[in-house]
Amino acid sequence: MWTGQRAVSFNGSAPLIYAPDGFRAGSSLSHWDISFLPDELMEPFYTAASRDLGLLLPALADLGWPLAVPSFTPRAARATATPTRTPRPTLSPTPTGAPAPGRALAYVSNFDDATVSVIEVASNKVISTIAVDDGPTGVAASADGRRVYVANFHAATLDVIDTLAQTVIDAIPIGGSANGVALAPDGVVGYVTDTFRDAVSVVDLIAGALIEVIPIGPQPAGIAIDIDGRAIVARFGGTSLSVIDTVSNRLIATLAVADAPPGLLAVAAAPSRAIGFVTTSRFGTAGTMFRIDTRLLRATAFYPGEAEAIAIHPRGSPVYAAMHDFDTGAGRVALIDVESLNTIRSIGVGHVPEALQVTPDGAWLYVANTGSNTVSVIDTAGQRVVDTIGVGAAPIGIGIAQVPLATLTPSVPPCAGDCDGDREVTIDELVLSVAVALDVTSPSVCEEADVDRNGVVTIAELIMATRSAVDGCR
Repeated sequence: MWTGQRAVSFNGSAPLIYAPDGFRAGSSLSHWDISFLPDELMEPFYTAASRDLGLLLPALADLGWPLAVPSFTPRAARATATPTRTPRPTLSPTPTGAPAPGRALAYVSNFDDATVSVIEVASNKVISTIAVDDGPTGVAASADGRRVYVANFHAATLDVIDTLAQTVIDAIPIGGSANGVALAPDGVVGYVTDTFRDAVSVVDLIAGALIEVIPIGPQPAGIAIDIDGRAIVARFGGTSLSVIDTVSNRLIATLAVADAPPGLLAVAAAPSRAIGFVTTSRFGTAGTMFRIDTRLLRATAFYPGEAEAIAIHPRGSPVYAAMHDFDTGAGRVALIDVESLNTIRSIGVGHVPEALQVTPDGAWLYVANTGSNTVSVIDTAGQRVVDTIGVGAAPIGIGIAQVPLATLTPSVPPCAGDCDGDREVTIDELVLSVAVALDVTSPSVCEEADVDRNGVVTIAELIMATRSAVDGCR
């Protein structure tokens, strides 16, 4: 517990500090406990946007920091949940039928022609084709919908797509190869499986640079972020999953999948539950899909049948598994109940389906059919294919972004965050931009921080200001 006088007075009791069963570097004893309701700003997991500094200010005062407001008005003791010994961030799936504001776009990587097809979800039409580096595979979209990241296997790069301009704005060198990609919960760091180097590359997405290489074991392939913000990596060259702490960027555990044949290929983690799935693939031999407990780090059940790709509905069930006949290439998607692992339905799709992605509202499932150069669209409620879309050659990855409707483009204004108009963004100006974002000061103090002039400074605009500071003004 935190026993500082000001925080205790402010909270009504000694506030709990995050102390899980098993020390987690960067989180244990440096954050508030996850039991606070509503959530505190300085908890170890991001759950929702908040402008309430809460316990942070009195804690800083306890540490000796001089504050503009030296005293605090005590508020009623906050309701707390029963503390647990296992990290349990307060997360909930996106409710079906209530998509976030914006325009849903599906980004499909076409491996053989080095392009990304952009599909508008509302119309199921290809609205753009973007040239990327050689051998695009894994695709991941940022939470704010402003960026899409594409791993390029042959070029060993991570391309950055600006979703408003629909163009590649950066290509970050990775190393030996780039296969699967996943983003840390804070959206600042990306993780790319480097199959040739038996490692996971850690990328600073703000600086656009490789910052660390984590040895992981033979042939890492699929990667997913679990409910606790850890990266779960499937290794095609072995029978175990590797777990990376995205706070310390260290390999913290290995999950041996008992009785699994070598060749762990794809992994998916539920956004709202400590549950995931991993599939094995051995080019036509009998494969198996395993359900795993991402907190206990053990396999709890298996589903007979080889799958090339898996995805989990935002509600947490069902799990979708893409399979195909190795003689004919005919593909199907199996809808499987997460608890019982019973097959609910099998839906025919195109040839050799190798990627799946559910839209944020849970209404549609997009399936990349590598063997037929198409994308199948499945109505998740009606459990049937409602459209088939022609894309590029050998589509192999899908990412879905909820792109904001703002007309903001990277070239307007010429220098985001340049408060005094001298064509240079300083640390002081970045601090002013953050103060505007937190409503601590008026937007008029730094109008250039509010790029689209709507009276609010967003995370995306702060990122643009940071890029201005790091890369210089355009």
